[in-house]
Amino acid sequence: MTTATLNATPSPIVEEFTKRFEQLSGRAHFCSSKAEALSTIEKIIAERARGLAYFTKPVSQMMAPSSVHSASLYDLPSTVNGLDIIKQADVAITTASYGVAETGCFVEIAYEDSTKLLSSLSRVHIVILEAKNILKTLQELAPIIRTELSGKDKPTITLISGPSRTADIEMKMVLGVHGPHEVHGILINE
Repeated sequence: MTTATLNATPSPIVEEFTKRFEQLSGRAHFCSSKAEALSTIEKIIAERARGLAYFTKPVSQMMAPSSVHSASLYDLPSTVNGLDIIKQADVAITTASYGVAETGCFVEIAYEDSTKLLSSLSRVHIVILEAKNILKTLQELAPIIRTELSGKDKPTITLISGPSRTADIEMKMVLGVHGPHEVHGILINE
């Protein structure tokens, strides 16, 4: 786990979440503020991006609209006609609604196809989560999912537990076959 600020100590539930997420080949970054999270995101982009980096509307709402616009980041339009824009995205920056410490997974609740596609099709996925939204168990997540699915609009709910992986190729684990090659989790503890 990358901890950018020495005086910020993760809680036990955040430590458990981070440990499990990293066991699944994810890379966790613990930040004590949204400004620090943005700096971490820009550093990841500078080091890892080979192409364009796009963020979704919830990212700009969480981080403050003016702070996420920089030379290296592009706002994903809310209406995407086709996959043209999403195909250009080398790095995707999205938000998660929850995390589950028991499994080390981020819970992405997406009401727009563009958000789901962006997080699934990019080579590098950066997912942002406020640490206070980490649940201890999957059992705690079940009533939340039931509530989300009971509304008029049905979201896509995805559990993100690191890079995509398969063991179909000669029974060896291969990362990044059907989705992101790497996933960075930004945990904000304000």
